[in-house]
Amino acid sequence: RRVHGRFIVIPETETVEDPCSIVIDGGDSPFKRSDIIFEREERICAAYDKGFSGGIGAEGVFSLLQQVDLEDLVSTLREEIAESSGQKKRKLVKRLQIAEDFRNCLLYTSPSPRDLSTSRMPSSACKKK
Repeated sequence: RRVHGRFIVIPETETVEDPCSIVIDGGDSPFKRSDIIFEREERICAAYDKGFSGGIGAEGVFSLLQQVDLEDLVSTLREEIAESSGQKKRKLVKRLQIAEDFRNCLLYTSPSPRDLSTSRMPSSACKKK
């Protein structure tokens, strides 16, 4: 079917939904940390590479967060902010605020993976006990 004589509308092809995983440790696979891959790729990598690990959903994100050195990240961001200006500085300040919020949350609470899920993090996990 033609639209205004310029474009041809092609019917959408069938889309197959495939579950995805997040790479926690790439091991010797071609994937690096925090890549999003298909579940079938995760199964293949896990079967042939013992150093590979992946996760799904909040548990995968939590595993990645456990590997982040928040103190080092905060100090690095502060140094970069001191040396930058303009839009780059604004973006770095936002990243710093998020990193400090996570750090403070982990200092004042003993969260479980369920509490650190993205849907519950801001409202319930960061309250001082």
